[in-house]
Amino acid sequence: MRHPLCGMLLRRLEEVTETQKDLIHGLKIFGAKTGTIVEIMLRLETESQQEEMLGYMVDHRDATPEELLAEARRISGE
Repeated sequence: MRHPLCGMLLRRLEEVTETQKDLIHGLKIFGAKTGTIVEIMLRLETESQQEEMLGYMVDHRDATPEELLAEARRISGE
């Protein structure tokens, strides 16, 4: 039997935008682990923030996952 949260998570995944999909894919390419990806996605709430992060990744192709997290914190205002 499936846990009740599974249904909620699956519905949430159906709501993922193309920008969010691109960002998640890019973060994986940069070697970010799941926890880092989740934190970055939670911090970058708006599409403009997510697009800014994608732009950072394009301009900083050698960034580490730690640097990406630091940039997400900056973008989100922390």
